[in-house]
Amino acid sequence: MADNKNGFEQHLREIMKAEDPNHPVSPPAGAAREDHEQPGKAVVEKRKAPRWVEWTVRITAAAVAVLLLLLFALRIAFR
Repeated sequence: MADNKNGFEQHLREIMKAEDPNHPVSPPAGAAREDHEQPGKAVVEKRKAPRWVEWTVRITAAAVAVLLLLLFALRIAFR
């Protein structure tokens, strides 16, 4: 489905360019563009996750680490 969507977006871009060659067409999100300060070097813009997602992942990782430590501590204690 994603391929079909990207193909459709590319088709729309081609139509826009055909109608007005001077019309600025934005590249798709995450697409590489050329860096004007360093010609020939591509720059890929990364999407940043929302802050609440970052904190949720951090808290979940910390909780898993604490549970694993507790599990090993109990395993050693009850040998």
